[in-house]
Amino acid sequence: MFDEDGRPKGGFFVTLGVLVVAALVAIFVFQASKPEPLKAPTAFAPFVASDKSFACESPVGWKSASAAEHAVTQGVLFKNGSAKIDITADLAGSLMGDIAAAGNNMAGMGGMVPGMPGAPPPKPPVETVHEMAQRSMAKNLAEFEPTPMKPLQSSIGEARYSEYTAKGGLLEGKIRGYHITILGGERRVNVICQCPERDWKTLKPAFSRVVQSLRAGPG
Repeated sequence: MFDEDGRPKGGFFVTLGVLVVAALVAIFVFQASKPEPLKAPTAFAPFVASDKSFACESPVGWKSASAAEHAVTQGVLFKNGSAKIDITADLAGSLMGDIAAAGNNMAGMGGMVPGMPGAPPPKPPVETVHEMAQRSMAKNLAEFEPTPMKPLQSSIGEARYSEYTAKGGLLEGKIRGYHITILGGERRVNVICQCPERDWKTLKPAFSRVVQSLRAGPG
């Protein structure tokens, strides 16, 4: 690479030029493939799960895909680029809530029976199920960081929600989202609203609208 006098040989400049060109091409390709900022949906349409376990508003113009596993699980995915609203209603989640309720009612702090003087109130089953779902999310999302859960009003049943951040892909960067757990009737409804952080302020109102529109399907 250097001659006897310590000066760079001609091949050094050729190699350096190739590396510079390669770097410029990589930057150009990255910028060209970087997705444009997403726009907020301007209209919403009614959606009803095939088994009528839940209904909600759906953003017009977003792709949708419904999924069902016999009578156990019903769900729908609304997607636009890297943004998604994933709603699942399942019997297994509701069963976890029943198990949590039984355990919470039997276990009181220090062996005390909930309901007796000095005993702490039992932990709501929805909070236990919400935490269980977040442990699963942490396994699938790198650097998953949820905020403390908060109560959410829902016509379906008792609900909790958290915001979260996580590491996305190369083109997404950091991602942000909502995680909602609702226990009502015979099903648990689990909702994940997620998008790149750059689109969070734009899409957050649409996410909130879909979540607030969740209700039991027509009977």
